[in-house]
Amino acid sequence: MIEAAGQTPWLIGLVGLAAGAAIAMMLPTSRREIEIAVQARDEIRDRAEELSHRAASSMRELAESSAHAAEESTTRGQTGR
Repeated sequence: MIEAAGQTPWLIGLVGLAAGAAIAMMLPTSRREIEIAVQARDEIRDRAEELSHRAASSMRELAESSAHAAEESTTRGQTGR
């Protein structure tokens, strides 16, 4: 057993990590953990909202630019330029 552990130390680390995670799941959540989770959630939501506004603005500008270019192309085609 000790010899096998020496050949695969990553396996011992993995077992230790799994045991630690199992113990941590059994412990109650602290107020500080909840505060951190709420703060992270709010920051992620704010960033996502900002990015969605930027994307919508960019798409709006692209659509307006495309519409303007199409209108100019149509006008040039009608005037024979």
